[in-house]
Amino acid sequence: MVNGAPADVFAAASDATMKTVTDAGLAAGPPTIFATNVLQIATAPGNSKGIASFADLARPDLVFPTLVTEIAQASAVAAGARHTCAIEADATVRCWGANESGQLGDGTVDSKNKPVRVAGLTSVDAIVAGGAHSCARRTDGSVWCWGSNTSGQLGDGITLASQRALLARAACQ
Repeated sequence: MVNGAPADVFAAASDATMKTVTDAGLAAGPPTIFATNVLQIATAPGNSKGIASFADLARPDLVFPTLVTEIAQASAVAAGARHTCAIEADATVRCWGANESGQLGDGTVDSKNKPVRVAGLTSVDAIVAGGAHSCARRTDGSVWCWGSNTSGQLGDGITLASQRALLARAACQ
């Protein structure tokens, strides 16, 4: 199996391995040769994704899980439209992805493909994410939000985006 490939795709650089897969009935038919004597692909019976070649693995409709190695232990994860946040074991929050409205909470509007710590936010026990904003609850019950605020979703009484976590006053009243 290829790490990160869909469960119904087998890939191997060895004819013997592909023969084992085919003989075990794990392939719907003979493997497709990607490059002579380099790598072959076989699909599982049923092949619900319609994968017939390595080119199909690049289709935008296929989604592959990715391990976020920078997050050692997460107690919670929340995903917005184009960003994701996680609470780490030390009760801090790290976010990654799009950041045009400051939804990563790191004080910038620069998108990040690796997790960055939400500035000044500690003792977090819950996290949620909206389209382009996020909110976290601290262990003292206070709610802190950051990112887009066009509809007042940060709860700070105004409608300006924030690149840093702000106390949501509406949640405290």
